[in-house]
Amino acid sequence: MKRMLVSVMVLLMITTTFLFAGAAAEQKPAAPLKVGLMPSAVGAPVQYALEKGYFKDEGVQIEIVVFPSGAPINEAMAAKQIDVACSGAATIFSLAMGNTKLLADVESSGGMGIWTRPNSPIMTVKGQVPGNPEIYGSAATVKGTKFLASLGTASQYNVLRYIERLGLKESDIQIVHMDWGAAVQAFNAGEGDAIATFAPYSFQVMEKGAVMVTTFEDATQTALYDMLFSRNDIIASRRADLVKFMRAFQRAVEDLANDDIRREFSMRWFAENGRTYTQATMTQEMIDRRYVTKAVMSSPSYILGEAMPNYARFNVSIGKIEKDNLKYVDNAFDPTILEEAIGINLRAPNDK
Repeated sequence: MKRMLVSVMVLLMITTTFLFAGAAAEQKPAAPLKVGLMPSAVGAPVQYALEKGYFKDEGVQIEIVVFPSGAPINEAMAAKQIDVACSGAATIFSLAMGNTKLLADVESSGGMGIWTRPNSPIMTVKGQVPGNPEIYGSAATVKGTKFLASLGTASQYNVLRYIERLGLKESDIQIVHMDWGAAVQAFNAGEGDAIATFAPYSFQVMEKGAVMVTTFEDATQTALYDMLFSRNDIIASRRADLVKFMRAFQRAVEDLANDDIRREFSMRWFAENGRTYTQATMTQEMIDRRYVTKAVMSSPSYILGEAMPNYARFNVSIGKIEKDNLKYVDNAFDPTILEEAIGINLRAPNDK
């Protein structure tokens, strides 16, 4: 009898230990979602939502990791140092690796385009491109042009699609590779004939008198957005947290769609990260880069990540992405998390 009593007590102790261990495991908070971003319009909703307590309201913890550009964001994502990221056109290289999915468009990449000087021959001709009467230039006036652009980026894509629509080939023009800031300095100093760039660098050339030849949208016949994406393993293992994150993120997007709120928050946050905007440049950015609100996504013509498949094919043509990796980009869209977060139905490029 005593031996049986001891056995029962041992069994109870073991069972109690497992129960406490299980309870402790359930109570252990999930690790914060590590969010990579740049101190720009695409990253602003994350910082805004953090400051407003929106992530706390949803019961999800985040940790912000700030990067200077999209390339190191891709590297950190590949190394599993971050879980979610807000980035621009460089996102295509993460999508092409097959280990990430695009979850949301954040804001339009307006302010992208090609600029030249007012006395350029390019500005003497307009309306030569069918369907886009606002585009300046012709095959004759653009042939031989020296463009300043950053190779392997959306600015190179902009130039090549522009000249293609004029009936020219890459061999008919010259593209000089420069980083964004260096290209602006060089162009303003008189180097090159035209520059392909985006906000806020476009503001700097316009302040010196440059005029727009074409917008990115007109030249490429597509709209490019800055995006939010995540690793496939995070989508699989932490879907509930991603839905909560997205709900808080989109709440911030709706707030920042108000120009007064956006101006006050963005100018302060940008300055804290070494990017000083004037009232004029902030106004222009708000014109060029509009947030993708629920109302925008509800438009029948809206398609999540619409530009990415064609942009991937451009990168294949210049040797930046392997052709075999196109299958990853074609299937790199997951609208379901955003749909669940805000109650909306979305189309993606891979929808049949």
